[in-house]
Amino acid sequence: MTRRCSFDHSQRRHPLLSQGHLALCTTALSLCCLILSSCTWHAATPPTPSPSPHGTPPVIDTSFIASHTLSHHIFPLYLEAHDVDGDMAGVWITLSQLGVHVEDSHFIPLHNSTRIKGFITIDIPRLETIERLRVEVVVVDREGSRSELIQREVLIGFSPPEPTPDKWKTPDVQKLGHIFFDFFQDDRLEQW
Repeated sequence: MTRRCSFDHSQRRHPLLSQGHLALCTTALSLCCLILSSCTWHAATPPTPSPSPHGTPPVIDTSFIASHTLSHHIFPLYLEAHDVDGDMAGVWITLSQLGVHVEDSHFIPLHNSTRIKGFITIDIPRLETIERLRVEVVVVDREGSRSELIQREVLIGFSPPEPTPDKWKTPDVQKLGHIFFDFFQDDRLEQW
């Protein structure tokens, strides 16, 4: 003998769904997803001042940035600059770890200088892989004028830095500042 089920599934609906709220809930959820997808987080870096038509811009006379260095090392970059107006305000340095889109800008203040000759140090942590660091340097004055951009790439790894030229070993070379840069490191390498 065969038995048939006479259960009516239409009677077992949820009360909110039977009142047409399913379309409203779907629309609200879609709207929330649309709003959240348009919101993105962006790490703001300090803006580099734009050139000003007033006054004379600073000039970077010479610089020395080694092309390679060791990890777990203090890395110096050397800079000599002058400003005819005598109102150099500081040095903007932008560091970028190539390949992982990590970028950070730093401002090293100067006090109304006419001429500077010095170095800025960067902490290089112990890295397990060879990394490339882009260094961009601009000197700015109080009026907003800026020097030409100097850009160098540094290979950080397992070879010692090239020797510092004698020009940068004289007593008139002063320390201008120190930078801490947060390098991206892949945590999976620590498991090995």
